[in-house]
Amino acid sequence: MGGMGGIADDEAEGKRIAAALGRHPILLMGNHGLSVSAPTVAEAFEHLYYFERASRTMLLAYARRTVIERDERRRRQQDGGRLA
Repeated sequence: MGGMGGIADDEAEGKRIAAALGRHPILLMGNHGLSVSAPTVAEAFEHLYYFERASRTMLLAYARRTVIERDERRRRQQDGGRLA
């Protein structure tokens, strides 16, 4: 979400954030962080918890990808270029 003016300390900024959230429970704002909306604090925590877990999994997968690609190249070379 671009064009945020910083801290949502006025009504207009709050409305822009609410509009950007729409029907989604989580808004990831570049250079700002997350905003979460839920009927209860427990549900908001659950959204944050699983968002963090999914983000961590993605980052680990991206970091691992280079190792997997290297291993796949090595395997293809050993198998004469055939895919396993």
